[in-house]
Amino acid sequence: MMDNTKKILIKKSETFPSEIPFLVLEDMDNLREQLIKDLRSIGVMGKIYEAPDVQTAVKISSTEEIGFVISDWNLPDGTGHDFLKKFRAIPRFKKTPFVMCTTHNEINYFLEAIASGANDFIVKPWNVEELRKKVHLTWETFLHKK
Repeated sequence: MMDNTKKILIKKSETFPSEIPFLVLEDMDNLREQLIKDLRSIGVMGKIYEAPDVQTAVKISSTEEIGFVISDWNLPDGTGHDFLKKFRAIPRFKKTPFVMCTTHNEINYFLEAIASGANDFIVKPWNVEELRKKVHLTWETFLHKK
């Protein structure tokens, strides 16, 4: 009962994107599946689109409404940074929450992503609590910028 109450309170306060459609851009099947599992475990209930490469992510974002993106940096046909720039060039996605996810723990990657419009950055391997905090913080920031 307590968990349902928390979910209802979170939904009513609109501090968490529980019904928002996500796009997960990750080329490694096991990491993409784990990320989706972790998103579900933190309460994401909306549609989660999966893309293993930039081309698929571009195709999905051209036809679907995306409310939150988590993107890997290194992809087989480019980078998450390439996708970020293409995604931000679409007017309806100028402010959509976007989190970069990578094994690179270097400030230059972080600064480059932020300069191009990423809202935050998470380093692999993540844990569920870290992911929850990043998603919540990014969503809170998005709500305050509306």
